[in-house]
Amino acid sequence: MTSANLTMNYSLTSSKTEKKKDSQAKRNGGREDDLFGSDIDVGNQRKSQFDDEDNKEDAVTEFFRSKLPWDMTFAYSLTYGNNNREKKITGNSVMISANTDLTPKWKAGISTGYDFVQNGVTFTQLRFERDLMSWRMDFNWTPFGENASWNFYIGIKSGILSDIKWEKRYVNHNN
Repeated sequence: MTSANLTMNYSLTSSKTEKKKDSQAKRNGGREDDLFGSDIDVGNQRKSQFDDEDNKEDAVTEFFRSKLPWDMTFAYSLTYGNNNREKKITGNSVMISANTDLTPKWKAGISTGYDFVQNGVTFTQLRFERDLMSWRMDFNWTPFGENASWNFYIGIKSGILSDIKWEKRYVNHNN
């Protein structure tokens, strides 16, 4: 074996109803029709058959609920390399990505992490997006590292008129 990679992630979100159907479909092999069986929660054996599940929420879910919709993903990645018979861990990192809707028209996000093998911060990016009705504006910034850059874009959303846009980029070539 020359290389292997293990990645695990866990996601949290503030909205229960929108993500519940999507996560249920992912657990059932990507299908919403329960072809591979339904997901059974064996963690809470004290549930009564008379409880109305739609009207009750557990304390953990309520704690993470807010007026601003958000989502967060935590990830761990481990990479093993055996090129030239070196047999060593070439990557061992934790990462986080978070997104939120600041207003119905403004979205913001951040992604970053830390690599324990390289002893440094992994690819970090800040994202901002504004919905301008039939136009879209976004700004992406990678503040440091080999890929330090920023990108500003404003353009028409329509696929037919997608060539009407203005884009400005800066890439730091000094690294």
